[in-house]
Amino acid sequence: MKPYGTSKIKSIVNASLQDGVVGSILRTLYCASKGSLVNLTRALAVEWAQYGIRVNAISPTFVINDDNESALESSEVMAEIENGVLLKRAATALEVAGGICYLVSPVAAMVTGHNLMVDGGWTAK
Repeated sequence: MKPYGTSKIKSIVNASLQDGVVGSILRTLYCASKGSLVNLTRALAVEWAQYGIRVNAISPTFVINDDNESALESSEVMAEIENGVLLKRAATALEVAGGICYLVSPVAAMVTGHNLMVDGGWTAK
């Protein structure tokens, strides 16, 4: 058995969204596609572990950036964020990137088949 941190770790991180684990009104097909990606992640983790490949997913909530900032500030979207996200705000790209960095890092060497929620508590309720 190789000691921790000495083997080359192969890692895949699929990008899903919170809608991959919860239903949202008027987003049936979107939720289905994201849920399929989360389950694909699990299936690939089972199949590819024998090759030393870890497969995980990350599922953020709304992510704010320069291109969508004005849209996210609309009253309808803000109401959805305030009603759904326990932390009452959108995520930043840096927060999502931090989750990805964790999943591909050696400290997550025993993490596979996991869907990391970066959703401000949306799916906790």
